[in-house]
Amino acid sequence: MRLRHIKGAEELIASNRFVIQDMEGMRGKHEHPLHIEVGTGKGRFITTLAELHPEIHYIGIENHSSVLLRAVQKLEESELPNLRFMLLDAAGIEDVFAPCEVDKIYLNFPIRGRRTDTPKGDFLQDSSLTDFIRSLPMMG
Repeated sequence: MRLRHIKGAEELIASNRFVIQDMEGMRGKHEHPLHIEVGTGKGRFITTLAELHPEIHYIGIENHSSVLLRAVQKLEESELPNLRFMLLDAAGIEDVFAPCEVDKIYLNFPIRGRRTDTPKGDFLQDSSLTDFIRSLPMMG
């Protein structure tokens, strides 16, 4: 998938009701089962899950605002109450979710290899993946 920048995507996401802005304020405050998808892309996978399982809360995490905007636009059409999104680099995931807070993580089609555009490098390398897995109940 070629990533194309959409002018104004950051501003639209920052003001959208389906995008969580206060990430630290929600830490540890989930009363329903919580599933997250890292690398949500355009949102097809997580939107389908949210439609099929209204009893579960879903959060889609995407690092690219132009891509996340497409997922948000899809959610605006269906207005699922159990789905929200975050614009976030997954390397900082442990700062957002408390240990044992996330019940399930979906990691579809990760981009492998050393990243040079972030100081932490690739999410799947170093300690990032280990830190991330600590968010799962069985690993916390």
